[in-house]
Amino acid sequence: MKIAILSAASAIHTIRWCNGLASLDHEIFLISAHKLLEPLASNIKYYQLSNKAPLGYYTNSHELKKILRQIKPEILNVHFASGYGTLGRLSGFTPLLLSVWGSDVYDFPEKSVLHKWIVSRNIREADAIASTSYCMLEVTQRLYNHNKTFITPFGIDVKEFYSQKKEDPSDFIYGTVKTLSYKYGIDTLIRAFKIVIDSSGGDKPFLEITGDGPDRNKLENLAENLGIKDQVRFIGMKQHEEVAEQLHRMDVYVALSRLDSESFGVAILEASACGLPVIVSDVDGLKEVTRHMETGIVVPRESPEKAAQAMLKLAGDKKLRKRLGDNGRNLVNEKYTWDYSLESMITAYICTII
Repeated sequence: MKIAILSAASAIHTIRWCNGLASLDHEIFLISAHKLLEPLASNIKYYQLSNKAPLGYYTNSHELKKILRQIKPEILNVHFASGYGTLGRLSGFTPLLLSVWGSDVYDFPEKSVLHKWIVSRNIREADAIASTSYCMLEVTQRLYNHNKTFITPFGIDVKEFYSQKKEDPSDFIYGTVKTLSYKYGIDTLIRAFKIVIDSSGGDKPFLEITGDGPDRNKLENLAENLGIKDQVRFIGMKQHEEVAEQLHRMDVYVALSRLDSESFGVAILEASACGLPVIVSDVDGLKEVTRHMETGIVVPRESPEKAAQAMLKLAGDKKLRKRLGDNGRNLVNEKYTWDYSLESMITAYICTII
């Protein structure tokens, strides 16, 4: 199948979708107004649009039309209902499958009546809609009740993310892998960890925070002000292929995001695939991929106290940690493998075309 993908080349999920589809011998063309984040498979053709986003979402329409006439794809898959959704709509290309991502349908429409109108129109004029989660599809349908929709979960490579016994069991480590920004509630996690430290007798646990972002200095200062900087390790940014190694260091994975626009818990499933018990906040995407007291523990968002209770509970119960971790690994194998995700997307393409 000849597939054109219009999306942010700076997003790791874009790169993974393109490389995954290309591995199945589909002819993939990535078109973007963003610079390429990581190398693409050698059999993927990449087109860098002349004008940068956000203005490029409007001014690149003529160039995009020209590229599509040259490529002659069987389908155009546009990722993001906001900016790229607008550019895709302006191209006039059909069939067009619009993949929604999260903030584009949760946050962007709330900015103004105009923003909501833009996204609603982009959804309405697409031939079909794809969503990684049921909760995000429900939000999308409130904007416009489209009659052709698909669930295309973002899957996990279980050969890359697998269960492994810790090399050094002496340190008990809570961990997370997130962008260090307000949305992801890292401050809530640090405050919860302070409660855990104060409640722990004997050996003190560690918190390892993997990732980077605009709030890093603020979060480092928070750990210092709370008097726990020696127990909180800021690991920094890791390439995706290094994440599994970092997960293998952990005993418990914790994600306390505060916004529902985290509409699919990829990081949660990666941790589960590695056999880790997870603690998540009750935002839409995280609780959809976490079965409470089966694969992890769901706690109220913005509650360091409840999060700390769950962290202490898992620290004190090795059998519970193993049961939740094993169940999480099984859940990923049943519903969220990368092969299944690619199959779901191809099915969406075929059904959109016909």
